[in-house]
Amino acid sequence: MHAFLKKETYTLHKEIEQNSLAKFILDTTISAENYQKFLLQNYFSYLEVESAIEDSKHIVSGLLLDFIGKNKSNALRKDLTNFATIDLSLSNQEFSFEVNSTQEIIGALYVIEGSMLGSLIIGKQLPKCKNLSGINDFHFFRKNPIEVSKRWKQFSEIIQSFDYNQNEKNQVAESAKRTFLCFQKYQKKSGTILTDKISRS
Repeated sequence: MHAFLKKETYTLHKEIEQNSLAKFILDTTISAENYQKFLLQNYFSYLEVESAIEDSKHIVSGLLLDFIGKNKSNALRKDLTNFATIDLSLSNQEFSFEVNSTQEIIGALYVIEGSMLGSLIIGKQLPKCKNLSGINDFHFFRKNPIEVSKRWKQFSEIIQSFDYNQNEKNQVAESAKRTFLCFQKYQKKSGTILTDKISRS
């Protein structure tokens, strides 16, 4: 399943990586304003996806339930408290992402759980960013690498334990793609709604 999903989402994943403000963290040149935008992009992306999964958690049972919640968006919200006057409200009308089957939930979780591995790389660079020197707490990106790796391994073992027919595999892949598109949506909004939220602070 992992190889299948990686292949199916490769193009979208790379496109989002190339357009991400994370590149300025990786080269340690990110400005405080762009860091705010980056946090906002991620906050609303994770919040929309996690909310949809949580709303449909009655569909699944067993160990998958351990991966359902708003822990990622909550951590990003804590990071945004460094910029306390930013408006974090967003109408639910903005939210269009939904999951309606176990397979669709697996596809969405595959993306957001897998993203935490990449967050470890970003987390290593954040303390080196001179423009962020006044920020001492990084709740989302500075997770314990051992815990993140253990969680990903557990999730991987769970989804590998399912038997999928081709239609179900396609459902998982299409949901993963829609999850990436949700992240891309907020990347593209960075010049409009997200900037407005910062400028009102």
